[in-house]
Amino acid sequence: MVVRGFGLPAALALSVVLARVLGPEEYGIYSFIVATALFLDKPLTGSVGTIMVRQVAHRSATVLGDALKNVFPLVTKFALICILFWVVTLLIANALMTTQTGAIANDNNYYILLLLPFLFLFGLGASLLRSMHLTTLAILPEQLLKPVLMLVALGFIYAFQTTEFALEAGRMLDIYLLVLFFLTCGAFTVARYYYLRVKRQQEKTDTQDVAPESTGISENPRTFTTLYFMSIIQAVNAYMPILFLSYFHEAETVGIYRAATNIATNIGLGLLAVNLTVSPRIVRAYKNGDLVAVQRLLVLGTRVIIAIALPLALIFIAFSAPLVDLLFGAAYAQSAQVLVWLSIAFLINAVCGPVAMTLNMLKLEKETIRAVALAASVNGICCLLLVPSFGAIGAAYSIIACFTIWNAVLMLRLYQLRGLLVLPYVTNGMLSRLKRG
Repeated sequence: MVVRGFGLPAALALSVVLARVLGPEEYGIYSFIVATALFLDKPLTGSVGTIMVRQVAHRSATVLGDALKNVFPLVTKFALICILFWVVTLLIANALMTTQTGAIANDNNYYILLLLPFLFLFGLGASLLRSMHLTTLAILPEQLLKPVLMLVALGFIYAFQTTEFALEAGRMLDIYLLVLFFLTCGAFTVARYYYLRVKRQQEKTDTQDVAPESTGISENPRTFTTLYFMSIIQAVNAYMPILFLSYFHEAETVGIYRAATNIATNIGLGLLAVNLTVSPRIVRAYKNGDLVAVQRLLVLGTRVIIAIALPLALIFIAFSAPLVDLLFGAAYAQSAQVLVWLSIAFLINAVCGPVAMTLNMLKLEKETIRAVALAASVNGICCLLLVPSFGAIGAAYSIIACFTIWNAVLMLRLYQLRGLLVLPYVTNGMLSRLKRG
């Protein structure tokens, strides 16, 4: 929470600086390229991260080294196959594509190919640290160091530029790639140091009379495929509006929508923090058969999420126009109305708690797939019907429909299958029922 608390103003400052120095059009191009790369990477990073946490987080320190040694080659092979598939697909699409409307038609598409491996390695480093119970170090690069380093790089460019300088999307993407490279190297260096440390600890305990603990991997290729497919659908839900806006409208509209999104996503601060910190604890409690502990974690997490999300959403809704004008300037005035509807959408998603993460940690990812697939279908239909006519506002309406259906179905299935409720309060009677079984 501390890291995310400091990272929040840094990320917001970076988005404000980029929006102002690039302008709506160039900022729209930059947003489209990054969103497309993330759309292709998030399924891979998300599925690999879930597998690593599920297989490693509940291990004791004495066998953590062997568990990592067993799981790492498996996820690496899976990742290489997926990256190769997307690179070949993008190369073929780029060769066939001639001219399209909006922000898609530009010479920066090759940045998507460059970003894919960097984004995956960056996410893999964070997953390694997270599976080793180093949650703070895992979220530090993404939440704080990345925006800070990009701001520092921009400051150096403007400080030492002797001639008139106009920042473009391509130059900003160069900075983005460089920052990802350094942070990835740092994450793997820290992970290797900790791995060697726990390995030495394991060697010291080998001679002691300790009950053996399995370090085998219980996942199979089908599980990887299931999680990857689920993450693809989640990525579709997250990035579909930007892709539709890029196709049906000019880059400026993408920039307006992105500016509002940069503010509204901060409503999910608590949800992100709870997902990252609670997921290893849920795995350990569930492995021990303690559903009461899982329920208490969900109650505590939901309380934290609501305490953070509700005040932020009310502020963003009540002061949307002056907030957008203060942060992004008059060029983004249309973002104010978009911000109102996006705030409602992200508030709905936040107050429903860490339901998707919980289902994944309890190995009920198939239920998540069904719910997210349904939400993605609704999102796609709404985008197709609303984005061409209503632009960024239509995209915001689609997000509301998507989040509402997604979370309602997930909460219902979690209760039906495990008797767990994602609520800020549960009765003692319910806890007693979970104890009985």
